[in-house]
Amino acid sequence: MATQATNRKAAAEAKRLHQAGLLLERALSKAFNDNLAESEQIGWAKIYLSKTMPDLKATELSGGVEVSGQHFIFRKPD
Repeated sequence: MATQATNRKAAAEAKRLHQAGLLLERALSKAFNDNLAESEQIGWAKIYLSKTMPDLKATELSGGVEVSGQHFIFRKPD
């Protein structure tokens, strides 16, 4: 049986998730709002993408890299 502290913690987490979802929806709607200047739309789109897509700098490459002329060939590890 859950305690009151556990219930409060779960309710607070659910509230934070709901608010985060609302903020993301607002950023997306502003990115597609034709009444805003294009630079503002791009800014909102960048904010939305930065919060929903993984940062490519944080991704790791596993496997070997083979250099062939001016091209890189990535191979999966065996």
